[in-house]
Amino acid sequence: MKKQLVARIKMYGKSLFFTTSAILILNIAANAQAATTKTSDEEKAVITHLQSKDATSLFNVKYPNENGGKFSLVIKDETGAVLFSEVYDEKNFNKRFLFTDIDKDAKLRFTFSSLKNRTSQTFEISPVTRVIDDVVVTRL
Repeated sequence: MKKQLVARIKMYGKSLFFTTSAILILNIAANAQAATTKTSDEEKAVITHLQSKDATSLFNVKYPNENGGKFSLVIKDETGAVLFSEVYDEKNFNKRFLFTDIDKDAKLRFTFSSLKNRTSQTFEISPVTRVIDDVVVTRL
């Protein structure tokens, strides 16, 4: 009687172990698949640095919001200080942002966050300065 009881416990214990393991593995695989969503190039924002004079910088920001859901735009400087934060629901977002009193070499971070499905895109803008000297020699 005791041997039969021990044999049943081992049998049920093994099946319980394998069932629990299978559920755990399937759950982990489902979570990994849900986390690897990719955004296409059509869904990405386009940020253009239009001009920079002394302490002002002008940026043109375009964001294709195909579904028209609410999204937030947060703009931070390189120290993490929030320069701008607003919630929008426009389908074809196209706005210009003029920043005064910031260093012309400062890095800015633009973060678009969808409020519906909790996805976000972050873009870091680093200014690049190029000096081009055009010299024309007419006579020697």
